[in-house]
Amino acid sequence: QPDPYASRFLQEQLGEEKWEIFTSRLAENRKNGSRSRMKVAIAAAMESGVADYTDFGGASAIDFLVKVEVVKRVLRTYVPHPYNPQKSMSHPYSSSPKGHVVISRSSVLTLSGWSNTQFAYWARRAEGVSVLCNRDRRLRTVAKALERRLKEVGPADERMLIDEIELMDNPERWVKTFVTGKGLDVIIDDVKKRCGVSQFLRGKHSSLDPFGASLDNDETGRSASGESSQVFMPTFQAESYIH
Repeated sequence: QPDPYASRFLQEQLGEEKWEIFTSRLAENRKNGSRSRMKVAIAAAMESGVADYTDFGGASAIDFLVKVEVVKRVLRTYVPHPYNPQKSMSHPYSSSPKGHVVISRSSVLTLSGWSNTQFAYWARRAEGVSVLCNRDRRLRTVAKALERRLKEVGPADERMLIDEIELMDNPERWVKTFVTGKGLDVIIDDVKKRCGVSQFLRGKHSSLDPFGASLDNDETGRSASGESSQVFMPTFQAESYIH
């Protein structure tokens, strides 16, 4: 069970807007119609740049990607690396009778309402979009929509600099209409096979790096704007790590 004061501590640290995203209970929308009809609709939208958008209700892929970026930020800020022998971290907190609060990965995921599997799925998708967006117009549209949302809730190191090429007048609406989590998996797999590249920054697993992070020649983590940032090694790959 999470520390009874963990929820209040994180809420104060994140602020109301990020806390609402962090604790949001998202239900993905479902696309109606046959797969072939959706494929034709997507192709037509990409060719013309104009689509007859349909709102299917529920949360969009962008909502999930924004949430996973907030959860990743909490994990890399308040929790030891997954392969650090210490599985929890103590933070000073005067509102707690003990004077501190203990935060662990499991407590963060419990408070977010996500299982480890659900978090892993969306962390992998977010990194795939970040790494491969310049190789595919569909992923570029997703990245553009996500970039706009992160500008509203994240600091500079979570903002991705993308060339000003508008694929759609409203990329987020396009994503909400045509892209699901599983749809992202299909697109990412297609780009990986077509280009012969990995969807991960390093290794074979997704990391806790912020969206838009990249590596230069000395493997220093950099945001897409070129600013240096701390490197967070893969979430599910053992590495030497000092918090």
